[in-house]
Amino acid sequence: MTAGAGGNATAGTGNGGAGGTVALTAGAGGTSSGGTAGVAGILRMASAMARKLARNTIANAGTLTVAQTRDGILYQDASGGNVTMTSATAANMDTEFPDLATGEALTLFSASNHATNTSTIAGGTGVTLVGSGAVTSTGGSYLLVRTGAAAYDLVRTG
Repeated sequence: MTAGAGGNATAGTGNGGAGGTVALTAGAGGTSSGGTAGVAGILRMASAMARKLARNTIANAGTLTVAQTRDGILYQDASGGNVTMTSATAANMDTEFPDLATGEALTLFSASNHATNTSTIAGGTGVTLVGSGAVTSTGGSYLLVRTGAAAYDLVRTG
């Protein structure tokens, strides 16, 4: 399945259109007539799922772009000293991910190239860090969960 591409902007009149979204939705359970209603279906992957990921190396401290967030792998270069990278703002993520509904999440992986210097990740404006922001050379997993308009939680999961 492939979603449609966004429309192109006309010269000097604005931004291009958003690309299409592919949504898979499990079926609802059947109703009952005195018995027990059927349960809703689930989405199950029958085989491995491939996802194109790009590694972004963040040198020194800085703020992530939404494009780096979309790519999914954040690699901190802490060889020059302690660094903190800050997520993109929630407002910018709302603009970049207009179809991400409240409660839906993106997955991120973050690692550092240095075992001695301290690397951390922090939430930008409208993004609340839940759990540890410590980034190690073995890496860590995060969910970036949309909690409302211009509001996200960056949740450490591993």
